[in-house]
Amino acid sequence: MARLEIILLGAAIFIFAFAGVFAGMGYSGNEAIATHYMTEGEWSDSSCGGCHFTAPDHVATNTHIQRDIGEWDPLTNFNIEAEGEDEWVKKFGAYHPGGGELEAYGVDADCMICHEQYGEYDFDARAELFAAGDFETANAAAMEAANVKVQQDTIRKITYVGNAVTPLPLLLLFHDSVNGAPVKESCSDNCHVTNVETTAVTWASEDYHKFDAHADVNCVECHEISQSSMFVKQDLENIHEVEAETKSCDDPGCHEGISHGPIVDAHETVACESCHIPALPGGDLGGVTPLASFDWSNGGRVDSYKDDSFEPVLAWSNGIEGHELPATDGRGEDGVLLEPFNVVTGIWWDAGINSEIVSSPDTSNEVGDAIPVSDVKAADSNDNGVVTADEMRSFDGDIDGNADYPNAVLRTVELYYKLSHNIASSEVGLADPLACADCHGSTADAIDWESIGFISDPAETDPPTDFTLKDIGVTIPEQSLLRLKGSLLSKELIVVTNVYVMEKIPEKIIIPLKQHDGCLCTPLVNKGDMVSMGQKIGECECYDSASIHSSVCGEVISIEEAANPNGTKVNSVIIQPAEAVECVDLTPVKDVSASKLVDVIKDAGIVEHYGTPTHKVLRPEGKQIDTVLINATSSEWIGGHYDTSAQYASQMIDALKLLMKAAGASKGAVVLINDDLESINAFDHLRIDGKLLTVAPLMGKRKLSYYFKDMGSDIIVVSQERIYGQKILDLLTYNLTGRRVSFCCDPTDVGVAICGVKSAKALYDAVHEGRPYIETVVSVSGKVNSPKKILVKIGTPFKDVIDACGGYMGEPGKLIANGAVTGVAQYTDDVPVTKMTTSITVLSADEVIRDVSIDCTHCARCADVCPVDLIPSRITAFADRGRFDECRQMNILNCVECGRCSAVCPSKIHLLQLIRYAKNSIENAYEDLSSKESPANLKLGCGCSGGN
Repeated sequence: MARLEIILLGAAIFIFAFAGVFAGMGYSGNEAIATHYMTEGEWSDSSCGGCHFTAPDHVATNTHIQRDIGEWDPLTNFNIEAEGEDEWVKKFGAYHPGGGELEAYGVDADCMICHEQYGEYDFDARAELFAAGDFETANAAAMEAANVKVQQDTIRKITYVGNAVTPLPLLLLFHDSVNGAPVKESCSDNCHVTNVETTAVTWASEDYHKFDAHADVNCVECHEISQSSMFVKQDLENIHEVEAETKSCDDPGCHEGISHGPIVDAHETVACESCHIPALPGGDLGGVTPLASFDWSNGGRVDSYKDDSFEPVLAWSNGIEGHELPATDGRGEDGVLLEPFNVVTGIWWDAGINSEIVSSPDTSNEVGDAIPVSDVKAADSNDNGVVTADEMRSFDGDIDGNADYPNAVLRTVELYYKLSHNIASSEVGLADPLACADCHGSTADAIDWESIGFISDPAETDPPTDFTLKDIGVTIPEQSLLRLKGSLLSKELIVVTNVYVMEKIPEKIIIPLKQHDGCLCTPLVNKGDMVSMGQKIGECECYDSASIHSSVCGEVISIEEAANPNGTKVNSVIIQPAEAVECVDLTPVKDVSASKLVDVIKDAGIVEHYGTPTHKVLRPEGKQIDTVLINATSSEWIGGHYDTSAQYASQMIDALKLLMKAAGASKGAVVLINDDLESINAFDHLRIDGKLLTVAPLMGKRKLSYYFKDMGSDIIVVSQERIYGQKILDLLTYNLTGRRVSFCCDPTDVGVAICGVKSAKALYDAVHEGRPYIETVVSVSGKVNSPKKILVKIGTPFKDVIDACGGYMGEPGKLIANGAVTGVAQYTDDVPVTKMTTSITVLSADEVIRDVSIDCTHCARCADVCPVDLIPSRITAFADRGRFDECRQMNILNCVECGRCSAVCPSKIHLLQLIRYAKNSIENAYEDLSSKESPANLKLGCGCSGGN
């Protein structure tokens, strides 16, 4: 023991002795723990090279550092032989990271031009010193502000002192917050801001996110390099290698396996960018404007600009850019793809030494021998600002009696700059990605077929094909579906203020007497009766039902069975609307006690979009609710029309308070999705009980209980990844609260009530305006002339809703209610909108999948994407044979009916339909299934006894 103590004491003395020496180096902001950058233009133990001691050798091979400063560029038209290297360094040295050819000027590689993380790197200060010829101190000038900030940062000071005792561990904790891997701003705000001129990239613009779907992607994620490691020094050889690879769209981690259908996928020679960069922005893009042309013909560069948005030019490229001038490749050459380019016209004088340039000055891709700008300016003999061919060819700059450029030619060259940014998606960009009709058929205007080597459109047919009817679909690879919070739903942004109101009253209104999962309501009116808007026309004494109201004023013309969106026929009240609008007296609710609120909800006929009456969700018989959630994670569940997003947020908070009071719950939360920026911003500016509300993103394993405590509030707003499916509430409950919902139970069994935005909005209207649930928002998409979210009267036939959206686009092939994946196909468009209707999708005949199912290939894709870890192929095999006991034993009732299995099945087996058929058969066969189940079969475990 004594020996161990001596060893420990000796170790402690050594550590603190080392710490003293290390601390004695001083804290100037230029030492190892401060900023780790090159000091005084040298690699040393007190800069990056102190730890990254192998880096200098490998940095020297980097393509940025090994840039050939003598390489001529038509944009700069700098002749290094005539003007000298010193002048080049003054003009353009700031865009060079140092090292390489700049070592001779005392400018070593400046790590911080790429790696500084505070956003304090002063590129302009560095450029000013370069322009002044003070090269050696230029790097240090760029970091003066950053040094001060680091020196004043308490965390950095503590890290510095702590690192003196245990250098590596603490350094690893804090290193990247000071100088980690390059971020996008390191590229866009410094050297590559010049790319705006030629490619109209918008990364310097405040509106970057509006133009590029990849705005949040860091440069190094695509321009791939190996990851750095403090422990494996040899990794640095690859980090700064001469040519880092650029990822392609279908690489792992990007859009691997994505499909746009067999026809589009067969376009193997068309790059993704050709369709996804349909337009480029013009005008001021962060202080720089895209060029239309530049002209050096008179001794100075004169530019013209593209002030308005414009379309790129499609041409062939091998992706290597090996031409001396920015140019395209020929069709059919190895590795060429059709890609988008921005064309800029460049004009300059050439000495006419190259015979190819003399014969074809405007089309040759040769650099040739550009005449120095100073000579061009001096050739203007009459000093009128215009240099003619005679003046240029007779110019004798060295006064030797011979013309310097007797064969001078003025070149006017179209320069092709390849595009890879400003990627458009269905949500982001100046225009939608190109569709078939943009390149083919009579409507084509995105491509010049002759310019790319075709006589005419290769897809031309006789008779002509109407390509406007061809739509491009997207099949998401199963890798992106295998997530608890994943989604087959399109990434449509929620815009709560973008809801239209259907003004035209239809010729008839069909109001089913059952718009919920409970009992059928008894009609309170008879044929021939006149009814007013808001009048109760159906009622049932059962607790699991909700009242029915007339959404219009008019005459009851019949009470009969009518088609319902769920595929059945339901007894319905059919009303012929009257021209005059009479409404029952709408009286706001003054008594908002808990018991009164439950009666208000039931009497107003408020129902969740998944069919359960809202009062039953809030006050389930024999259960106690302690947490209420408003699920606002889908664009299809918007409850009504809002003038502003702030109004939406305010009403949702008020509705949440009412729902909590009705349920007797102590806590409540509004759940948004991470990409619903409009709602997040709206909620972020609200105050609850005097406190400014902050939307908290759910992170890691933290649940709502953490945020209730952290924010010190019983009402919070959180955001998370999108949740898909109307019956996935069990998973939503676990994801948000950590409470597991057991087999044959629902969230109310674990004390959680989940309501939708629709029911929350309906309760708000019922309390504040006395209005019953008589209108709802329906999202209309697909083959209609004007897809939109529209507020309609409940009972409005689908046909009238579609007419309000501009009518069908061509002949419809299929009409689907409540989602293309999990919804129900309709056999007529005379079915009415009900309280459970969220969307209407119209498919064309070409989009309808009519493949014949084949036998299961046991590929297991359905099992891969199942969010509750079932084996759909096995379950449906039993279901197809009527073996429902086996289906039950394989936990079929755990299925949330998300439809992912059917979507990915290569055999086109109707898995979802078979599962629904089996579940319905089981529910009809067993009155009390839960008593027959063994706890061993409960996949999610029982959470009914509590848990959080």
